[in-house]
Formats: sequence, C-alpha cells, structure tokens
Amino acid sequence: MSNAQSFVDQRTIDSPMANAMTTKFLQELKAEKIQDERYTRAITRTHSRFTSSITPNEVLALQFHPSGAYLAYGRMDGSLTVWVLQGHSFNKAKNCYIPDANGNDKVINDLSFNPSELNEFATVSNSNEIFIWNIQNDSSPTVNKLRTLSLPSSKVKVNRCAYDPRGIWFFAATKSDCLYIYNVKEEHSMVASLPVHSISDENDTIYSISWDNSGKFIFIGFRSGKLALLEVSDDTGEMTFKLIVQAHRSAISVIKMDPVGRFVITGSTDGSCALWDTSTLTCSLIIDDMEGAVISMDVDHLGKILAVCSTDDLVRFYNINDGTLWKTENMQKFNSELVVRFYPRKSWFILSGENDTLESYCGPVSITDPLLLWKSDYANKLSSLNTRGNNKSHRNLEHPHSDISSRSKSGGNGSSNSKRPYKQEREKMRERERDRSRDRFSVQKPQQRNLPGKPSRFNI
Repeated sequence: MSNAQSFVDQRTIDSPMANAMTTKFLQELKAEKIQDERYTRAITRTHSRFTSSITPNEVLALQFHPSGAYLAYGRMDGSLTVWVLQGHSFNKAKNCYIPDANGNDKVINDLSFNPSELNEFATVSNSNEIFIWNIQNDSSPTVNKLRTLSLPSSKVKVNRCAYDPRGIWFFAATKSDCLYIYNVKEEHSMVASLPVHSISDENDTIYSISWDNSGKFIFIGFRSGKLALLEVSDDTGEMTFKLIVQAHRSAISVIKMDPVGRFVITGSTDGSCALWDTSTLTCSLIIDDMEGAVISMDVDHLGKILAVCSTDDLVRFYNINDGTLWKTENMQKFNSELVVRFYPRKSWFILSGENDTLESYCGPVSITDPLLLWKSDYANKLSSLNTRGNNKSHRNLEHPHSDISSRSKSGGNGSSNSKRPYKQEREKMRERERDRSRDRFSVQKPQQRNLPGKPSRFNI
C-alpha cells in the first residue's frame, strides 16, 4: 500500500501521528519581521558604516487581547507599542508608538488586557500608580490614558497585574507588601487587599502571578520557589489563602495556565518547568533539560505545545502531555532577551528576533494549528488518490481492450509464436458478445409435461 493510501486509511489521530504533524507544523512556520520603531532603528544601524552597535532594548511585557484584535508590549526604554491587527500579516497592521508611556525613568513591568472590553488594558511600572488605557481604532489608531488607580503610599511598588478571564476582577501585586483586588464593573474600585507576608515568609518576594481559567483562583510564584494558591470570592472579591507548596529550588519566574484547564505550568530560574494537575495540585511532569533559567513561557490554545525560552539562548517546544521535545531554536546569534507568546486561537507565535526586534511565526491562513494541518494534508492526499483513480477510469473508457491488446502482443499463452493480430482478437470478442446477446433474448420452448392419465391442456 502506498504512503498516501496508508495515510488516508488512518482516520484518527494517534500519538505518533500527532507528534509527526506538530513537528511538521512547527517546521513549516515562516518568520515575518514586525516592523516597529525598534526594527527601524536596528535596520538603520545595521546598514550604516559609521554608527556604533545598537544598545539593548528588550521587551519586558507582551500580551495579546484574548480576541486577537490587539497586541501590546512595553520595552526597557519605557516605550509602549500597540498594534491593531488586521488579518494574519503585520504588513497590513497599524500601530501606535508612545515613548515614555508611564513617565520619565519608568518602564512597563507588566500589562494586561480587559477581556470584557475590546479596547482596554492596564499597565504597571513598579510604582504606586496603575494606568488604564483606551485604544481608539480609527484610520490612525491612538492610545490614551482612561484613568489612573493610585495607591495610598508612594512607597508601594506595584509590578504585576492581571485581569481575570471573565473581566470581573483586576489583580495587582507588589513584590513584598500587598496584593490588591479591584472591581472592574465598578470603575476599577478597590475591594480587597492581603499582605504578602500572610502567605509566605516575611523576606520572600513575588516573582510571578496568574489567574486560573475560571477566574476564581490566583496562583502566585515566589523567589523561594514556593507556589501559593488564593481563592477569590465571587461576591466580594476577598482573597482567601488556600495552600502553598515548595514547587522549585529557586524563584518561580513564570506561571502559565493550560488553556484547556488541565495544568498550571511553572518555570523557574533553576532551569526546570513543572506541570501541576489543577484537580489535585500535584506535580504531573517535570522538564529539566535546560541549561539556563526560564525567562519566558507560553502554551498554545489547544493546550498541546509548551514553548520555553531560557537564558542559554534556546527556545524549546515541548509536548505538554509527556514532555517530548519537538523542536529547538538556537537564538544565540540574535543578541536578544528572549520572549515568546502564542496567538489567541492559533498555534502561531511571536518570538524575539535579532537585536531585540520581534518576529511573527505563522503559516497559511487556513492552517493555524497542527490539527488543521492534518485535515489539510488528509484532504489533499485523498483528492490525489481520487484524481489518479479518475484518470485511470478515463483511460480505460478510451481504450477498453488495451489490456487484451497487451496480452496478445506479449503472447497471452506464453508462446512467442502464438501472437494474434489485434484486429482478429477484436472480431472474436465482438462475435462472442453477439452470441451472448442472442442467448439472452431468444425465446425457448417450454418442455411439454403431461400428467399421468390426463391429456395436456396446452399443445404448443
């Protein structure tokens, strides 16, 4: 059986098939340069003979709107860039660039989109102010500050923030002081706070945060490697401490929720990732083949691909189910601080490029994840088989006796001396066909049967 036929016969995706298709999908993605302000400067420096090397300007925070309509990120220089995405290519997208978005000497440490509002997001800058922004998507998009949330003391430094998946609560965290909950539906009014030292040791600090998919629980990663779980009341927003576990040997730098809801994944500066079963909060899998600290991590919308960036300048793509390494990209020559983020509802992703630029890795519009690649290949190979079958049938209709001709020319009885001309063979076939037709339509006399002692009623 041919490869195409065996592929068509396999109508279900088993583990080997899924691994093969995911690997193929990742290998076929093409990189597109995101031509923002940083890209323009990098290209100018590269092509100039007289300028010095470009200074680093890594991306510190990067997020998509859950709908995929917007992409926003902040850099080390304090700038904010917001893209209004149209289609799958950045060539058709429009952007708004704001230098010193949060004020002089302030960088955007974290940002989060409001899932219940299409054009609203928040930023924090290690200060006591939280900025809520509004995107005006006109012919030329603009970004304006909608409101400012100020904490009572200037000593409070908020450096992490996240809207819950339902857009009801907004969570903000300092490194070692307090955690805050705001009611989004009531103009971001503060409704609850919780001291950090009530969760972990007094000298411990917060490195990472994440909501679960239901919007009822918050995961917090600490410098000590501990992972804490808080429950948020649906009615009041009050935070209740549930449990804490020693998840890693050193700081938890990244926390990501599996979009399917099976796992919460933690990445650490100890060079490992741990997958925690959300039903029991027990560790299901540890990935520890990295030579450097985990600095960025994300999971695709199918909950299948885990992308991990580490300080050894490698980007690795794993099977989230068993830890199989599908692909590795060496980014050492790019001279960038790595960041990776998957598109919403796609397995395409944004990844750091050369000199802290960004690149979009995408494929054809109709193939946005490995499952659609499998469906496309299946349909193409099935169509190929049907086309070959139709061509063969067409040839047989045009030359119905080609096989007989071939046999007669090559000696059908095995003797080279018994070759018959094609014309004679064709006449004999026609004669046999006429004989069969006569036999089929001729009327035969029924046999005469007489019962003993009685004359027949019919005399034919």
